[in-house]
Amino acid sequence: MNLEKYLKKYDIRISLVNPRQKIIEIKNINLDIIINKRFYDLKLLLKKHNIDIHQFYIEELGSISNDLKILEIESYIDQAKIKNTIEGQLTSAFNLLKDSNYYEIDWYLRIIKKILLKIDEKNIPKLSEFLNTLKNTKKDLYIKTINLIKKLKENNKVLNMINCNF
Repeated sequence: MNLEKYLKKYDIRISLVNPRQKIIEIKNINLDIIINKRFYDLKLLLKKHNIDIHQFYIEELGSISNDLKILEIESYIDQAKIKNTIEGQLTSAFNLLKDSNYYEIDWYLRIIKKILLKIDEKNIPKLSEFLNTLKNTKKDLYIKTINLIKKLKENNKVLNMINCNF
């Protein structure tokens, strides 16, 4: 597989070590020899072609880990898109609480605040489901989350659709 086609197919961008290096030639680089390896190995291959790579990234998802296998990029993109949905973010916030200590609770409250500010009408059923699960498993955090919703109602009017009774 041609490197240029691969990068275009998955919308992968390259961040160069030397940003002044404007023109890089990747049309003739064949990925077949390292397709089963990691992005770090791709960096090494490009270095042999005098292209110094700082990182690979996908604009809406961020940096690609050097340890990710080149063949696994499609799965990585799919998983990242799921995590970027409100449902995925709520799941991540809840998973943070499984072995909760002070730090996780603090992080949970920061994360849930960001999520609540982004909630729109189509996400209300998922938020309600999340709150019911929280109410049945972590009553103290359910109360803190409801109090946070009450505080954020001015910033996100959609939160008025949530029943904030204990």
